[in-house]
Amino acid sequence: MKKTMLLLTSLALVGAITFTSSCKKKDTDSSAPTLVIDEPVAGETVTVGDSLHIEGTVTDASLHELNIKVTKNSNGATVFNSDPVVHDLTTYFFHAHYAPVLSDTGACTVTVTVADHSENITKKTVAVTVLP
Repeated sequence: MKKTMLLLTSLALVGAITFTSSCKKKDTDSSAPTLVIDEPVAGETVTVGDSLHIEGTVTDASLHELNIKVTKNSNGATVFNSDPVVHDLTTYFFHAHYAPVLSDTGACTVTVTVADHSENITKKTVAVTVLP
């Protein structure tokens, strides 16, 4: 039993060191990631029962994190949230589907945020409307 615990602890430690070293900040990078949102377009409407496509591309020498969310403007509530895995990629095409429900009706904001390993961040928003 002690050998098993020692082995598991050793494996966890090696995994933690490997993960930490792969996420080191690259101090020489001062360029923020490039983010293009192809869909939706500003002012687009989506009806309850349909799906809003959220599509675009992010690029950087070393991507770290990507977040896609939709919030209601009236109360700031997050009605959709997605964190696609982009770690260490240089290009990622995102394609998400948000299916609004009746309580989501009204003005909403789609926000896409991308960060690289040097903590450079790019954030873009698109205003949309959910109809009943």
